[in-house]
Amino acid sequence: MTLISVDDLNDPRLDDYRDLTDGKAARAHVIAEGQVLVERLAKSQWELRSIVAAPHLAELALSLVPADTPVYVVDKGALNQLLGFKFHRGVLAAARRPPPRSAADLLVDLAPSSTIVVCCGICDPENIGVIVRSAMAFGADRILLGPGCGDPYSRRVLRTSMGAVLNAVVAKTNDLSAELKRIRNSGVRTCAAVVDRRAAPLHSMRRHGPLAIVLGPEGPGLDAEIIRQCDHALTIPIHSEVDSLNVASAAAVLLNHFAPRRRD
Repeated sequence: MTLISVDDLNDPRLDDYRDLTDGKAARAHVIAEGQVLVERLAKSQWELRSIVAAPHLAELALSLVPADTPVYVVDKGALNQLLGFKFHRGVLAAARRPPPRSAADLLVDLAPSSTIVVCCGICDPENIGVIVRSAMAFGADRILLGPGCGDPYSRRVLRTSMGAVLNAVVAKTNDLSAELKRIRNSGVRTCAAVVDRRAAPLHSMRRHGPLAIVLGPEGPGLDAEIIRQCDHALTIPIHSEVDSLNVASAAAVLLNHFAPRRRD
């Protein structure tokens, strides 16, 4: 594949990259920004559609992807206009969005060390991205997103997860109560993370088989009914000078505590 120079921003071959600041709805494709994410996307199982690059990164972009992937070269100033923002690292890739998964997919091949991360009402893509990155870092590759959660394959989630979401098993549900019941009936212990001194402190909890950690939005936290549906409510003890942790930071602490220990 040779480089393809594109001077007309109305060229339909650039439609995947047009006005990426518009976050009103999930796109039919996903976008990766920068050399690291583009390379990780190219090495994943996702189907690449194309690459777009500024001239000074065009040859590099060509080396990152399979030979049959079109690489469009667009002047840097025109690229800013096309994307709708300036800070894009000069090379982007578009891939087809993976087919949706059901919550039942998360229960396939469960092991005693399996951890499901359940997010409820977490809309900030940066929080979702960091949660997914932490989950993968601590051996939890199963993510369930409930109502009110953001798009797990948005450009910002890919960026803040550093591509970890490419390898996670991600499912969404509009009925979190029903799926929590399904998870519990499958022998998975469910733990609701709360800010409540009456809850069990994290250090007192131990893993006994597969586990689901349920996280809620900052501010209101988890709905009381969701907490009641869980086997346990747990909290991270912190100093009184701080009232709570950011949900992504809390997720990392929780996941590290329950992570199966690597022998290497």
